[in-house]
Amino acid sequence: MSIGAYIYSIILIEALKNQEAVSYLNQRVKGNIFDSLVCGGLNQMAVGVSKLIFKNFILEKVFTTTLLSYFTLTKPYTVQEYDKITQQFIDNPFTPSALIFYSTVDPMSDPNVVEYTGQTWGKRSAHIQMKKWDDAGHVELFKKHPKEYVERLDEYIDFIRPSVRPYKPVVAKL
Repeated sequence: MSIGAYIYSIILIEALKNQEAVSYLNQRVKGNIFDSLVCGGLNQMAVGVSKLIFKNFILEKVFTTTLLSYFTLTKPYTVQEYDKITQQFIDNPFTPSALIFYSTVDPMSDPNVVEYTGQTWGKRSAHIQMKKWDDAGHVELFKKHPKEYVERLDEYIDFIRPSVRPYKPVVAKL
């Protein structure tokens, strides 16, 4: 799970303890935008991090093994918590509309899990948009597809924005 999705899930877990907070979120949050979600389990994350950091096959394998060993040794404090929070993210009962950008070649993400998450949310939400690319690595979607990325983002913001707030379209500065 990516840092943003992790923090989102922690906030969600705390908010679900208080019905007033859930009510407030339902009234105020019109949509969520997720880009390059890290999902698919700790093994996927360990392999993906290794591939992003090292270009040497041997160093990748050593680092992956080290990470997985760490997760094994600290399972009650890391793996179980990670799994619980990841499941909360997918089973999120609070699902306003969402736009999810992702790539099928992101080493940090399993596109099947991203699609499953979007489908799960779509059963409970009025509007889920997903944009998939097949040629961008982790957090490279905007870099590889700035025009299409901004167009989709603008369309989504137009969909969720309250009519009383003025909005200026996003302009790519790259």
